[in-house]
Amino acid sequence: MTWDPDPTVTIAGTDYTGSTLETVRITRGREDVYSEPRAGYLFAELIDTDGTGLNVDILDTLTVTLDDSTGSPVEVFTGTVSDWGAQLYDDGNESGAAKSIVTIIAVGPLATLNRRNVAAAGLAASKDGTRIAALVSAGLAASWEETGGTWATVGTSTTTWATVDTGYDPTYIDTPGVYDIAALDAADAGYNPLTEAYLTALSGRGVLWDTVDGYVAYADADRRETSAIAGYLDLPETAILSQGLTTSSSFTDIVNKVSVAYDGGAVIRQSAESILEYSTLAASFTTNLADQSAAITWGDEYLEDHEGPTIQLGQVGIRLDGVTDDTLRDDLIAIDVNDPVALEDLPGTLGAASLPTFVEGIEWRINRATCLLRLNLSDAELSLGAMRWNLVPQTYAWEDAPATLTWDDARRL
Repeated sequence: MTWDPDPTVTIAGTDYTGSTLETVRITRGREDVYSEPRAGYLFAELIDTDGTGLNVDILDTLTVTLDDSTGSPVEVFTGTVSDWGAQLYDDGNESGAAKSIVTIIAVGPLATLNRRNVAAAGLAASKDGTRIAALVSAGLAASWEETGGTWATVGTSTTTWATVDTGYDPTYIDTPGVYDIAALDAADAGYNPLTEAYLTALSGRGVLWDTVDGYVAYADADRRETSAIAGYLDLPETAILSQGLTTSSSFTDIVNKVSVAYDGGAVIRQSAESILEYSTLAASFTTNLADQSAAITWGDEYLEDHEGPTIQLGQVGIRLDGVTDDTLRDDLIAIDVNDPVALEDLPGTLGAASLPTFVEGIEWRINRATCLLRLNLSDAELSLGAMRWNLVPQTYAWEDAPATLTWDDARRL
């Protein structure tokens, strides 16, 4: 049976689909593993086919859904309207009704996280996830007047004051996190929560992004390890738009000496073996880590991920209307930032027959009949360093490890 994506844009409870929908472009996540996260972004063109106008207001909630193989709608974007405009395409002189194309821009919650400064009284030292939860909660907090509705329209039967704020739900943030973060001193002007969240995500070696259902999420440094253990989504070469697929590896991507500034000082860590082979290739980072011990751990783990060559990927494109495997298509519709994906059966000319990766960013290009998904992927080597003992599966036996594995090489199982 032919898959019908039935793309639907819903604005303030009104659905726009079929001939009303001209084009939708969505981006979430970041460009690559080195970039700061970007707020989710949507650009849509909707056609006023009958001249009655489209009821769209600034700050309206907007969602986009695609049907899966069973015909059930799956969210691929949630945000709030930040801009709209209309342009006549029919003046109504002959048809009897003036009609327009309405352009809409909507953004995810990260775009509004910096609307007010927070934490004027300071914040205690904590783990990275706990700090980000505090920043997001305070940055997105809404007063009762700002909710703009009654309890029946703002909340649900399960809503609490901890979850009523648009864009914040503590279950989407890994707490407490992995790395120790320094205290924030009291400051009359407070702190920009988005700036501090970016710095804390860097210091925690985690990932910050907007989810498909409109919340700010944070995955700590252990999340990708546990995701990889659970298994990768296999993406065969036959499902990928091969034209334009690129791989590369660069000497300049290697880092074997790193300076890590923390609260009260800085440490320098280096890989003697990598320096011997590739010469010294240095980088420096400013963090809000709490102490020297945390900075040493951060530096050592960064070196494990970057001391040798890695493979860089261009965007990977998939035409979902061309995917015949229902299970794979459904998995791709539901894919999210930070998910593990294994590219399989790649042409040998690309330098790798298979490549384990993680999703850094997601783009959608949708119209009435076609759905193009573009993934920004990073080599898993850039994320999977030494596995912490508490993450090793309980079912993993010593005899399961390769007989030739040495302690120095036991980076992953």
